[in-house]
Amino acid sequence: MANGPSSTSSAIIEQCPDIDDGFEDNDDCATAISGVEGTALALYVEKADSDYYSYAIPYFATIEVTVGFVHANGNIDIALYDANDCDGGPLAESNSMSNNESLSYTNSSGWTVAVVLRVEVNPGSAMACNSYDLDVEIGMNEPRMVVPFDDMVYVPAGTFEMGRHVGSGGSNELPLHTVNLDAFYMDTHEVTILEYAEYLNNALARGEVTVSGNVVYQVGGAAQALCDTSASSSYSHLDWDGTSFSADPSHPTQGSWAEHPMIT
Repeated sequence: MANGPSSTSSAIIEQCPDIDDGFEDNDDCATAISGVEGTALALYVEKADSDYYSYAIPYFATIEVTVGFVHANGNIDIALYDANDCDGGPLAESNSMSNNESLSYTNSSGWTVAVVLRVEVNPGSAMACNSYDLDVEIGMNEPRMVVPFDDMVYVPAGTFEMGRHVGSGGSNELPLHTVNLDAFYMDTHEVTILEYAEYLNNALARGEVTVSGNVVYQVGGAAQALCDTSASSSYSHLDWDGTSFSADPSHPTQGSWAEHPMIT
């Protein structure tokens, strides 16, 4: 990011004028304004009226935020939160005593993360309000910037044609259209049931997945179903005993399904 926005006001503002900026009312996570990127000038915040902005951060992407203001007018702080846990600890924050606050956050979760940016006047500030300029940039990082696993290969960004031509296939395969893919890493070998069970046990311990009706779901984000277990589908050989995941031990010839590819 460049040097960030510079404040549009250099004189101490009247405390506190009865004004709102064009993004109000964005006073909490539920009313956060979505997708304000680039530079927005001459915004306004009060101690009793913090500002909230929401963003969807793709996997491998980084959000960079800079807020420019005159510190003498009021001490502004910024923090970034998981949109599903605005009362939890921040993903990133900045609360210096300078005229600018900056933060960045890189999504390494494996899926798109919804976040909320809070801009507030510090409760201990002598001034109760201030104006500020907001600069937000969201950029994709090439996966090669992230240390890959040894058994993965890099797939560069590109396009492919999804669907079928008219006259073939089902109606749910139409229309034929071009899909743009960001760069990513892919395993050189299929993930085994044992490997996936180990991953799910780790994710479960971190609170990233949950099980409902014997189906495994992502916690937060899209909250999508990740896979069945043997209790929810006859096609699955991933066992769930109510506390942990394991590979089905009842393969007809090999004794266990542990080394077989995982089918979600």
